[in-house]
Amino acid sequence: MCPNFIYTWQSSLLFVLVGTVLGSLGAGGALLALPIFLMVLKVPMELAVPATTAVVGFAALSGAWEAWTAKRLELSVLGRFAVPGMVFSALGSWISHKIPGAILHWSFLAVVLFAGARLLLPRRASTETENTPKPDPTGLAVAGAGTGALMGLFGVGGGFLAMPALILRGGLSASTAVGVSLGAMALNAASSLAVQIPSGNLRWTLVAPALIAVLLGMEIGGWVSKRMPERVQERVLGILLLGVAVSLVVAQIR
Repeated sequence: MCPNFIYTWQSSLLFVLVGTVLGSLGAGGALLALPIFLMVLKVPMELAVPATTAVVGFAALSGAWEAWTAKRLELSVLGRFAVPGMVFSALGSWISHKIPGAILHWSFLAVVLFAGARLLLPRRASTETENTPKPDPTGLAVAGAGTGALMGLFGVGGGFLAMPALILRGGLSASTAVGVSLGAMALNAASSLAVQIPSGNLRWTLVAPALIAVLLGMEIGGWVSKRMPERVQERVLGILLLGVAVSLVVAQIR
């Protein structure tokens, strides 16, 4: 453990994995970051949450910027998805305190199972070419509102569902959805950090080494994403979602 920065070689490798998932599968990697701070680095929850938000937010901003400069992210598409998401995220946060934890747990499990199964099931072939997907404006707004509500209810974990929402409801291809999901994650993280930073719980000694590892992983993930067929991306994401659902069931049984 470094005397100035808090990290271990295990946490660094795992944060590289988080970045690889972020770079190749969009906001999905957000779900993996918090457990590393909690279980590997043994950081208290009140410090782990803002550290996770900062790491994921800065990494997502980097990925979204790269997608925008490569003309794989349209700001109009991001706006249709992110603005309803931010509004419903606040609403979900307000409601979450009124819902018993067990109901939230099983509700999240049901949503993850549904999204994972939908991504793995055969889908009707699109008439659009892969390079010119046509987003559905209404679908994007609905997907953004739903993802935002889930982020408000389930925290960072809700952002895990941005990619399937964009693909299944927003009508985006997997490669386009990566940039949009990262942009939305960056915006949501910025609004969250605006509240968390004044609390004094943000520790840059936690954020800096984790962010370096995540950014390295994103370079790997971006390289993988460019060489992975979009349908394979969807299936990998579906398998990852089902894996999260299984882990939630096991955790509840134990």
